[in-house]
This record gives sequence, C-alpha cells and structure tokens, in this order.
Amino acid sequence: KPNETILPERLGYIMFTSGSTGRPKGVQISQRALANYINWAGQEYGITDQSTFPLFTTIDFDLTVTSIFVPLTTGASIVVYEESATGPDLAIFDVIEDNRADIIKLTPSHLNLVKERDFNNSRLRTMIVGGEDFKRDLAQSITESFSHDIKIYNEYGPTEATVGCIVHRYDSPNDLSKSVPIGKPIANMQAYILDENLNP
Repeated sequence: KPNETILPERLGYIMFTSGSTGRPKGVQISQRALANYINWAGQEYGITDQSTFPLFTTIDFDLTVTSIFVPLTTGASIVVYEESATGPDLAIFDVIEDNRADIIKLTPSHLNLVKERDFNNSRLRTMIVGGEDFKRDLAQSITESFSHDIKIYNEYGPTEATVGCIVHRYDSPNDLSKSVPIGKPIANMQAYILDENLNP
C-alpha cells in the first residue's frame, strides 16, 4: 500500500533455513533488524557510490542481503552474474575474470575455489567472508595472493540475526589460531558466551 507507514517491527523478509536442526523453517526478519545491518555494513565496509558489488549467488542465500541491500542503500553498483550451468557457486570464476567488483561477499568455500588465482591486477579491495568456519591458512593464502592491501572481514551471524551480527577484520600478524576469530558484535547487537546449561 503506497501510503502505509512501515514500522520497524514490521516484516522485512522471510528466509528459509534449516540451521543446525536439518528441519527447514521460515525465519522472519524485521525491518529494524534489516535496516540496522545494512546501515552498519555500509559504514563499516566504507561503501560509497563508487563501490561495485557482484551478485553471483542464488537470492535465497542470506549473504545476498549484503550484496543487494547494502549497495542499493549507499548508491553503489551491482553487477549481476548468471549461475553457471555446470553447478551452483561457479559464477565466482566469472566474477574474478570480469574484474569489475571492488568488494565481495562470499564464503570460505568460494575462496577455496579461487585461492590459486592470480589477484595481482584485481580491483578487489574488500572481502566479506561468512557462512562457514574461516580457516586462518586460507585467509593468509588469499592475503598473499594480492599485490595490494586487501581487507578481509570474517562476518558471523545466524540467519535469525540478520546475516551478520559479529565481525572481525583479519589481522595477519596477530590472528594465529587455526580459525579466523568471529569477532565482536556489530552496532546495536550483543553476544553472550554461555555454558552447556545456557548460563553466562
């Protein structure tokens, strides 16, 4: 309805996920949660009207929230790639070959596919990684494949928390654990460490 006021508590979208249960469920994300995430991401990742995101994954994957809504709300550009006929997620090769994006949201599995590529002439300046355990060896390998500085962020958050709610910028000399840390809560979010009885 054109004249209807959209309240922060109103539904933004529904994303279907099985999470750790294996049973699909529809997660309702509020306008407030979506607005908080995309406003934070635009600022944190330094998105401007000169930035270019690739959209290369299926839109039912919650990482596309970053690849669609962040550029749309910051004036950045989106380059849309067709899914490869040979399998899902292989459009990442087209993104790298095309070399039009300077920021990308992807998974560690995507990075594993392209880690042998030469990124010396790449326009990429920022990578936002999420969806899986991000191994330090992979982060270091990717960092070393660029001839220029590359910012790599490990963004963590279940679908229920609107894509990402915790983030850490990879710090090569100081991140020495097996996995890249998941980091600290983003703006207007809190995270708690609980024991097996759900006590702090």
